[in-house]
Amino acid sequence: MNVLSPIRRSSSFNLEIVGIVLLFVITIGMGLSGLFSLSTSVLIISVVLFPLLYKHVELIVLMIVVLVTVFNIPEFSMLSLGFFALDLSPQELLLLFSLLVLIAKILLNKGYSFVRTPMDVPIFLFFIAGFFSFLYAIFFFSTPVSYAGRGLSVFVYYLIFFVVTNLIHSKRQVIVLTKGLIIITLAISLLVVLSVIFGVRIEFLSGITQEFTIMGSHYKGLTRVFLHATYLMLVFLIVLACKLAFANTTRKWITTGIQFVLILLGLFFSFTRSYMIALIFPFVLLVFLGNKRTRGRIVSYGLLLLLIGTLFFQSIDFFKQYTIAGLARFTSIETEVVTGRLAGRTDMNQYAMAVIKQHPVLGIGISTSYFRGKWQSFVHNGYLAVQLFMGIPGTVLLIWLFSRFLWRGFKKWRKIKDATFLLLVLGFTLSGIALLVTNLVSNHFLDYRWACIIGVMMGINEKIYILEDIK
Repeated sequence: MNVLSPIRRSSSFNLEIVGIVLLFVITIGMGLSGLFSLSTSVLIISVVLFPLLYKHVELIVLMIVVLVTVFNIPEFSMLSLGFFALDLSPQELLLLFSLLVLIAKILLNKGYSFVRTPMDVPIFLFFIAGFFSFLYAIFFFSTPVSYAGRGLSVFVYYLIFFVVTNLIHSKRQVIVLTKGLIIITLAISLLVVLSVIFGVRIEFLSGITQEFTIMGSHYKGLTRVFLHATYLMLVFLIVLACKLAFANTTRKWITTGIQFVLILLGLFFSFTRSYMIALIFPFVLLVFLGNKRTRGRIVSYGLLLLLIGTLFFQSIDFFKQYTIAGLARFTSIETEVVTGRLAGRTDMNQYAMAVIKQHPVLGIGISTSYFRGKWQSFVHNGYLAVQLFMGIPGTVLLIWLFSRFLWRGFKKWRKIKDATFLLLVLGFTLSGIALLVTNLVSNHFLDYRWACIIGVMMGINEKIYILEDIK
């Protein structure tokens, strides 16, 4: 069962893939080198390469996810009418192009049949609720259009689901997409590990690289690297855990184990407590979902990893310091809730709850400021955020969306015959569980990066059910 299993392709297909990837890398490289702006380089990709990518939609989706989670690319002005300005990032342009292609197919191609799935209605209604929240914020709470527009873009990213289900048609395309995402995740994880070891700041990737601090205390020589690609690390660490649990050969166990450890290290050096805690739930579920053999294998692998990790981090002084710092970050939670940074987050959440009581039905509209006269539209709890900004309709639709996604995943994964597809569906479904946990302390539901990843995960799962002919 190999998530990165080879698949037969024609030589022309391989040449097309290599050519497109090279053009993508060269153009991005020119942007990073300063020959022209990074936004301009991606705009070139969006406009010039789009016709070439038309029959390789999986690469368009891959590029959108990579640009959203990996790079920090500013927006550029597309349209300005004085009272209204449309600012788009290159990845948003790619997504809109893809959605326009889908709409054109539906309207102009009489022989085209829209691919329907049980997830279509909840996702589309969630988008409609977001659009209503956008208008509600502008007309009833005087939220600036630019701020509300940023909030609306989150719901547009959820629509990437329809690009995956309708414009990706074959197993080969699904494999290319997921393989590409795993390779990108491994590459970013390696960059994180190398940057920590050699003390090099990663400036060109989206996220933060800073000196490790806890409660105002600085740990000299220690670096915390939190990149937005960490979102991908969380998802594919769970996918690889599923692969390890069901691996049936030593070779697969070794290669998957190396990939798993590399991504785990990348996630560890982000020192994101909520992610580490959230991982417990899918891993425990994985134990119960497997048979007796896989349960024993998971427990054995876990103990082996714990033993090797303990010896490794205790025997090398450099990593030992990181272990001490990491434990200090976890043990400081109780203190931080009372007097530290987490106290401020708790205060914001309590204030959000007070505002919710004042506007319980429709909320206050997306991206509307709510906190003590200061411009603050971020809530450190995804569930509170949806209720605050979207009201009861948004909360109900969110529950419907994720409950249906999880129900279908847990109900259907055992029926999948293809080993690669089985592991992907199970891994993405368990990632949904982890996401529900992380939203207790952060607002990922209304984060455009997570919205993109969620749309892709849900889309791939539904596409697999279709390819496997599972009703």
